[in-house]
Amino acid sequence: MDAWRRTLILSDGGLPSLVACMHAREAALLGGVKPESLLQQVMVLAFVPQPEAVLLQRKAAASQAEALGLGWCGHEARGLALASPQADEGEREAIDLLGAALLAARLGCERVIWPATAGTSDSVILDRLAQINDRALVAARLASIASSAATASGIVIDTPFAELSDRQIADLAMDVASPLESCWWWTRQSGDAVVEHERARWISAMEGAGFVGAARA
Repeated sequence: MDAWRRTLILSDGGLPSLVACMHAREAALLGGVKPESLLQQVMVLAFVPQPEAVLLQRKAAASQAEALGLGWCGHEARGLALASPQADEGEREAIDLLGAALLAARLGCERVIWPATAGTSDSVILDRLAQINDRALVAARLASIASSAATASGIVIDTPFAELSDRQIADLAMDVASPLESCWWWTRQSGDAVVEHERARWISAMEGAGFVGAARA
C-alpha cells in the first residue's frame, strides 16, 4: 500500500463524491492517520462546474464532509476561475480544476481526488473519459510547475471513477454502506427537473446493483 498523502477531494455532493470521501477516509485511517487528525489530512472542496443545482450540491458536499469528520474548504476554487460568463462548460471545468489543484498545493496536499465519471447506466462515454483524464493530467502538471507551494513530487489528480459505469459506482456505494440521503439529489424538489433527473439516474443504478429500499417517494 502506498504511503498516505494529504488529500483534497473535489465534491459535488453526489454519490461518486460520497464514495470517494468514504474511501479516502478509510485509506487515511489504514495509513496511520488518527481520527482526530482527519480534518487536516483529508479535506473536501465543493467543485460544481455545472451550476444548475449549485446551492444543493455545496450544502450536500459540506454535510458529507462533516458527517465523515473530514476537513471542509468551502468553494474557494470557483473564486480562482478566470472564465468569462460566455465560457462553455468545458472551459469552466478546466479552469476550476486548475484552481483546485493550485489550492491543493497551498494546503499542502500532494493528491487531489476528482470523482468525475464518464459512465452511463451500464457503459462509458469514451470521449468524456479521454477529456477527464487529459484535464486531470494537464491541470496537475500546470499546478506543479506554477505553484511555489507544490512539493518536490508535485500534485497528482486521481480520477478513480472515470472508467466506471453508474452501476459499478453503485456497487462501490453498497460495499461501503453509503448513506444515499446525504446526496444532493435525494430530497425531491417539486418541479426541479435537474434534481429529478439525477435522483432517477442514481436510484436506478442502485436498484440495478441490488440495493433494496431505494425510496422513490
